Amino acid sequence: MRDGLTLAQAREALASQGITLSDEEAERLLARLPVRFSRRPESEDALATLPAHERADAAVLDEERARTWERIRQVLAAARARLPVRDAALLALTLEDGRKVAEIAAILGTAQKPLYERLSRLRIRLRREFEAAGIDADLIRDLLAEEE
Repeated sequence: MRDGLTLAQAREALASQGITLSDEEAERLLARLPVRFSRRPESEDALATLPAHERADAAVLDEERARTWERIRQVLAAARARLPVRDAALLALTLEDGRKVAEIAAILGTAQKPLYERLSRLRIRLRREFEAAGIDADLIRDLLAEEE
């Protein structure tokens, strides 16, 4: 029995298409076909617990995203460790705290223009470090977005 048909029924179906096989030929042909497993009906509840492609894809993407952000954090921490304290603090205030240059200037008691220039140089330096680490240029651009 194959695809719900007995051997005799399969030979009849082939004969209706103009293909005739002897019993021996049909048996040989059947023996060469791969084994198929019968489908078992599952309840809706059982199907709901099976992983869907979308969920599997999302899980893979989430893992990849987490690995990428961990790599970004590692590169950023290593870069900050090599910076002078004042530059590291400036990066922390902008990237981690999300502060505006005007706020930072007030905190540090300095003019805004030199801070913008320092931030621009720091962003270029970080961009190069991220690129050297193989981190995607679009992510770098988003992370190091210039303040408007």
